[in-house]
Amino acid sequence: MSTGKGSVIRTHEYEKLRHIELNGSILDLGGSHKSGYHELIRGSHTWTVVNYGDSHPGADILFDIEKQFPLESASYDNVVTMNVLEHIFNYHNVFAEVSRVLKPGGLFLSTVPFMHHIHGSPDDYHRYTKSTYIKLAEKYGFEIVYIEELGYGFFSLVFQTLAIHNIFYFDAVYNSIRYCMTAIDKLLLIMPAYQRFAAKIPLGYIWIMKKKG
Repeated sequence: MSTGKGSVIRTHEYEKLRHIELNGSILDLGGSHKSGYHELIRGSHTWTVVNYGDSHPGADILFDIEKQFPLESASYDNVVTMNVLEHIFNYHNVFAEVSRVLKPGGLFLSTVPFMHHIHGSPDDYHRYTKSTYIKLAEKYGFEIVYIEELGYGFFSLVFQTLAIHNIFYFDAVYNSIRYCMTAIDKLLLIMPAYQRFAAKIPLGYIWIMKKKG
């Protein structure tokens, strides 16, 4: 019986994170010290985890990131948000406050879903394209280091869409079908035309922005 198998987008995110290095202090908005990505990101760094609510066992600080952060300006070398921004209605506040608490030259690393099912935590508000994040970077004083589509293509998208309804009841079936579907996409990605097509239907995005100054 299925026991909470990893999604295609999460697998792709983690593949990318293994190649990222962050040094210095990291402010993790909406995360947890139990989050798997903490061990993936390379570099010499320390984590401060923010979450919300009356208590959260995996967090250091609790506050609402839709409001002004109770943190000093220019106090962090890096800020990370992993699959968080879709749950924040006032996401402009997040960009403004991240820009404020980052040191000049600090990095803002984020992953966000795009072609993904509606999911709580506690609610789900937004899906935006690469163009939106580029505009937000310009508005809030960032330059884009890179922004990249996540996901392998059409077959991975179909699998992810079916998997959320838990139709692949057994783990062995789930893993076998996922392997086959992503393998087809990876093979097709050899072709430039399929690369362009796959970029139009991403499961999500990963970016690094750098605070100007």
